[in-house]
Amino acid sequence: SIASPVRLCARVMLWSLGFWWVRVDDRRRAEDRGVCRILTPNHHSIADAIWMIWYFGCGNLAKIEVRHMPFIGRIAAAFQTIFVDRRDPNSKHVTVDAIKHRAATFRWRWG
Repeated sequence: SIASPVRLCARVMLWSLGFWWVRVDDRRRAEDRGVCRILTPNHHSIADAIWMIWYFGCGNLAKIEVRHMPFIGRIAAAFQTIFVDRRDPNSKHVTVDAIKHRAATFRWRWG
């Protein structure tokens, strides 16, 4: 499964950014823990996105400009990010289809 290496890479990245210990107050029901749902959080930095990959095991969406950023773009591509071109009118439909495909084919469970 690709989940273990991705989770390990995300944790190493958090560690290298100075996040040695991350305290989590997980308020989900016990039966929902370990199952990734669709998350739509506001985030302030790349560290927030990396943390969500590590903790929840989620796939990401990012604007297409992120793909062209040095270093960060390669990391995002390695984490199988779905890139969205906000200037393309068809992008909305392509993105929805990609999310549906990802939800149907990926069954990552942590824990």
